[in-house]
Amino acid sequence: MLWYSYSIDPGAAGAKSRPFNSAAFLQGRFVAMNFNRVKNPYVYASCTILVILMLGWLFGRLMATSDNTYMRVLLLQDVVHQVSQRYVDYIPPDSLYRRAVEGLLRGLDPYTELIPATEFKRFQELQVKSEYVGTGISISRTDNEIVVMSTFPGSSAYRQGIQPGDRVIRVDGISTRNWSTEEASLHLLGPENSKVSLTVSRPGAPEPLDISLTREKVAVPTVTRQFMLDKGVGYLRLSSFTEPTAHELEAAVNALLGQGMKSLVLDLRDNTGGLT
Repeated sequence: MLWYSYSIDPGAAGAKSRPFNSAAFLQGRFVAMNFNRVKNPYVYASCTILVILMLGWLFGRLMATSDNTYMRVLLLQDVVHQVSQRYVDYIPPDSLYRRAVEGLLRGLDPYTELIPATEFKRFQELQVKSEYVGTGISISRTDNEIVVMSTFPGSSAYRQGIQPGDRVIRVDGISTRNWSTEEASLHLLGPENSKVSLTVSRPGAPEPLDISLTREKVAVPTVTRQFMLDKGVGYLRLSSFTEPTAHELEAAVNALLGQGMKSLVLDLRDNTGGLT
């Protein structure tokens, strides 16, 4: 540590020499300088923004090089933006994203579908509880068309003569082309005793048929056939898995056992799945 002698006013009368601590002086200046920097908000705001930008750039580079998913999401986002801005007709981005998801699922198989939250309650009634208010038609999608697979005995569709193989081309005047089975089912459902008009194309019929149906309560059996084959072999067909399936299956097996069943053929062909 260096000590120097200095005076407050060397030319003044009665001036006195006092010791000067250079280290303490420099330290005091340094603290004062740091304090002044702390009081300047613009410097720290600029540094903070610069650090955030650098971290964002580094994160983007890491994601781009280590995981192509990030780049694919950016590609989809860019395509949706370009179509929304440049297509001849305006299409809301929400609709474009939904179409992208539906196109992805449609490319998998006819049974994988997106069920919006607003439609999930009806889906549960139809696919889980096996009881709903509708026309009594079991449908499938073939070549982007809605095809009748069967009708439930006693239902409105059964009484009006809807047949397996009929192609439903319009519901209440709306084309069903490219509809999913879920979309078609939701149009066929509705309040009890309400009406719905179907236009069906039937093989061998010269013109499409317009048929009016009444929506009624329909209980969908999951055990559709049961009988005895030769030599104590029972046969049982199970069409889907819903909440009543366990009770229906138990009752059918007990009935076959009462007829002397020793072994069982359980037919799961064309089973649509469901609750497991």
